[in-house]
Amino acid sequence: MNTNGSNNTLRDSILNYAIKLREQTACEFDQTNKTQLNQTLCDLNKVITLNIMAVLKGCDMGTGAVFDAFALAKTSMDVLVSALHMARQRSVLETFTLLRVALEAACASHHIYNDQSAYTQYLAGKYKSTRSITHLKRMIPFIGEIWGAFSNACVHANYTFFGPQSIVHEEGDAVRSVVIDCRNRAQKDSQDTILLTFISLVTMILLKVIEDIITEDSSIKAPWRSIVGMGTLYFHATDTALKKYYHELVTYGLFAEEE
Repeated sequence: MNTNGSNNTLRDSILNYAIKLREQTACEFDQTNKTQLNQTLCDLNKVITLNIMAVLKGCDMGTGAVFDAFALAKTSMDVLVSALHMARQRSVLETFTLLRVALEAACASHHIYNDQSAYTQYLAGKYKSTRSITHLKRMIPFIGEIWGAFSNACVHANYTFFGPQSIVHEEGDAVRSVVIDCRNRAQKDSQDTILLTFISLVTMILLKVIEDIITEDSSIKAPWRSIVGMGTLYFHATDTALKKYYHELVTYGLFAEEE
């Protein structure tokens, strides 16, 4: 039996489904959301710029808690970049999954830096990173809501995010459907904007964490700080950006306005 033809067809099908359609969706996403995507990239660039600045300027992180916290923060940044790629493919569940990982890593970074007991547990492989969310509430009160939203979306299989999908036809009837994509994924209900806003928000949370670890109050009033142990000045407006992105998500009805 000659199965070469069918094998080629199957190979082409998975190549189209797994690679080509995702690439085409990402290209269309980039064009549709050019302005906001550029802003999200600028936000991510603030993180990598501060990291590189600290390294190039000789910030002494030692080999203890500061060094390990910095390593965790760097991992969080890498996961955020992966989340951006998933958002560009309009893969909502995967984006939220990675955002939860990035957020938890950022919070854990701050926790082990500030809490010797947490750091000791981290080194021993006994650290429970979910504790870091409560820890960071002192600095960012709404962080529990953000982490909770990601957890509800992706930690356990659920009807809303795992399917089936509810597709509304022209007649107005909603039909429960399982969709195998044969064309570019289309945006649904401001989905692109919301995903990019979430990525920017978690990026600003990470930036605030890194600022707290490797910068300190300077002789000049805020928003100027200086890299620890150095005279290099660092300007930040992170708190303003945090409130801005959170408020944007509030306007979409995803969270309650801060009191």
